[in-house]
Amino acid sequence: MSYIYFLQAGNGPIKIGMASNLDRRICGLQTASHHHLKLIHSEEHNKALARKKEKYYHTIFDHYRVRGEWFYPEGIIAYLEGESFWKKMIVWEPELKVIYEEAKQAGARESWYKDYKARFKYFVGFLRKLPPRELQTCEAYEIAYRKINEAFVSHI
Repeated sequence: MSYIYFLQAGNGPIKIGMASNLDRRICGLQTASHHHLKLIHSEEHNKALARKKEKYYHTIFDHYRVRGEWFYPEGIIAYLEGESFWKKMIVWEPELKVIYEEAKQAGARESWYKDYKARFKYFVGFLRKLPPRELQTCEAYEIAYRKINEAFVSHI
């Protein structure tokens, strides 16, 4: 197994990297840094998927890049907070997780893509009378849309 990690130097830049031994990697980076490095996010994947995810993160955060694998924190922190909110959303509305899992399996079937948009709009509060209060925001809609769309396009 391999890990994708997000390490922040104090309140400054964030390093997005990959390691097979996360503890050893953090210790090695900490030895070379005068800033306290804090692990703000990690994901465990098989090696091939970890490589893809690291490349994906480097690509989507490219406009925040300081140099190499170091990025300004603003957009990354917001993204990670969205990931955390997503975990709460699927507890409040379990059908969102069903849609997400279907998106991962769908591949590039355009008919499913058109159908899921209407389904998740309903579950994040649009098109129904009393959704959970936490889902009655544009932020919730954007997080759900991004997360489900990521699952769908990862197979295209």
